[in-house]
Amino acid sequence: MFQCKISTGQYCWRQELFQPILTELFDLQQEFGTITVGLHETVDHNLLNRIFSYLGLVERLEILSTNFLPPSSFIPIFPPWPRQRIIIKPNSPWLTLDTLFTCTCSYIDIANTNLENKELDEILTHWKAGGLPNLKYLEIGSTKFKRNGDPILGMVPNEWEDQTTIRTDDGSKTAEVHIRGNYLVMDTLLIGLNF
Repeated sequence: MFQCKISTGQYCWRQELFQPILTELFDLQQEFGTITVGLHETVDHNLLNRIFSYLGLVERLEILSTNFLPPSSFIPIFPPWPRQRIIIKPNSPWLTLDTLFTCTCSYIDIANTNLENKELDEILTHWKAGGLPNLKYLEIGSTKFKRNGDPILGMVPNEWEDQTTIRTDDGSKTAEVHIRGNYLVMDTLLIGLNF
């Protein structure tokens, strides 16, 4: 339809006319650069999940929730993930490891999950074993992260240096991992490339 990719802002979701137009554009297989969804009390969650079924046409998805929305009232369903990036802020207590492990994005930035240290350890262990193969950057915040809690990668987070280097089991990728506040941040490094 259009020769360029379309992007939306979060306030479009407050306009009743916008939602059917977006659905129509997806039905026409229109590609999108960024879809920004502002979760608030008037958003139709069934419509959102229907729109999320088209995320294969989207490069970047941003979900921005407000304080009006009770944390457990909406659980997004992502049949396909966006092509490159997903950003969910400021709240994503619904996120589970099963949901995250199906992610095909290269850039994941998620705040205020309920993931504990042992689950953050599982994410890094999963990546080391070859999971999340497209992942280049991960920033995941947790309300249940504890610096003196269960170990992550065999170390209590308080014992970590500024950053820790990890490598996939097959040696093909490395990543720098560090903890910033209640965030675990992982940035992959490309091996064998000359810049």
